[in-house]
Amino acid sequence: MKKYVRFLVVFVFFAFAKAIKAQPSKVTSVQEMESPNGNFKLEMRLNAIGTPVYKLNFLGKEVIKESSLGFDLKGDDKSLKDDFVIVDAQKSTFDNTWNTVWGEDTTIRNHY
Repeated sequence: MKKYVRFLVVFVFFAFAKAIKAQPSKVTSVQEMESPNGNFKLEMRLNAIGTPVYKLNFLGKEVIKESSLGFDLKGDDKSLKDDFVIVDAQKSTFDNTWNTVWGEDTTIRNHY
């Protein structure tokens, strides 16, 4: 489960990083994402100063409380924590299988 949580957090951070310093009108609503089976639910939003915050639920129980995303860069006046803007939010799914070269399984389902 930790592997999936880390993947979701990194994926969402980079999705938000794409929108940094953009100037179009802000999307202020909460953005929700759900795993294909519905077990995981991730909520993302920007706080008042433009810092991306998220929380994660698993089967209706909170597993990660509201936390902020960002980086403070050493020796840089500008941090990568604040002033984010959500330019666009889209939902999509992907489902295919691929064959392994070796291992226990011959095919792996790639569904997100």
